Amino acid sequence: MEKETGSIPCEPLPEHPVQEELGRLVEKLDRMLRSEKSVLAKLCHIISPEKGEAYLNSGIKRFLDLSIAVPAAVITTPFFLVAGLVKKLEDGGSAFFIQERYQTLPTETQDPEMIRLWKVRSMRPDAEQCDEAKAVTGRSEAMDPRVTKLGMTLRKYKIDELPQLWQVVRGTLSMVGIRPTRPQALRFLTEGQHGDLVNVPPLNDDMFSAFESGYNMTPKSLSNLAAVRGSGKKIERESAKYDVFYSKNATLGLDLYILWLTIARIMQLTKGRELRLAMKQESSQESDI
Repeated sequence: MEKETGSIPCEPLPEHPVQEELGRLVEKLDRMLRSEKSVLAKLCHIISPEKGEAYLNSGIKRFLDLSIAVPAAVITTPFFLVAGLVKKLEDGGSAFFIQERYQTLPTETQDPEMIRLWKVRSMRPDAEQCDEAKAVTGRSEAMDPRVTKLGMTLRKYKIDELPQLWQVVRGTLSMVGIRPTRPQALRFLTEGQHGDLVNVPPLNDDMFSAFESGYNMTPKSLSNLAAVRGSGKKIERESAKYDVFYSKNATLGLDLYILWLTIARIMQLTKGRELRLAMKQESSQESDI
């Protein structure tokens, strides 16, 4: 069995006492899925020895999607319906947002296919027309002025993405793959990405060709490798490199690895919030003494 994820650049886990136990657990599973000698990696290889395009089109991947998405969609539907109602009350805009992105990229011989993503709206109603959209390139989501206060919470815990679980059930999305890209993001790859904080050149012809081929053959998804191992900034060139790696090296073990880190990231954010509340309460008690 070949190493599945050995060349993935690792982002260090945050060092924090409250997150220490969770961090050790993440690192342990990380090693189990990244090492070809671990029992879990060998078991994944026995269940599904396919790799790359063969795995992406396999019944095992679809079974993994349904086994996670069906119960998750049923359980979380009340949460995102309530979130949508609260968002509508916050600014009077629509509760949900539908955005068209590329299912397949345009080529010289064929037009692109589009996919409609369902989301709980997290931005201002005029976000798509807002000039500030040009200013957020290279920034993290926390620095995007178009995102409302409630929207930041929805994004932080990925609540805005929950409606897409039903798209996974329908088969239009997968749990893990490549996130559908926007036309603007595609221009960043072909023309370069320039903003307040970044000045990123376009992909060269060979790299773009590899990205285009990998993108068109890989299922579009809820989570991807760039989301759990990237810098967190809106740099499309960085995401494209992760996408090319995934399309060539996709396996059951790599999918489980990405799903685990997706959950772990959300859990770490939750732990961090609990810590901040605890510190705030402690500070308040000290001031009362």
